[in-house]
Amino acid sequence: MAGLNEKVTELVPQLSDPLAQVVQALGQLRFGMIQLTVHEGKLIQLDITEKRRFT
Repeated sequence: MAGLNEKVTELVPQLSDPLAQVVQALGQLRFGMIQLTVHEGKLIQLDITEKRRFT
């Protein structure tokens, strides 16, 4: 998984801030959900729900 995190780190500075936040969240999340709220075509909110399971 280290390869993906390196690619994310390289990509993030080239993106707009909201999009960079989405890419960063994707790079860090192992299990869970990312929900984007869009209003009039603009990203307004980013919700991250992480799942942690114990065996």
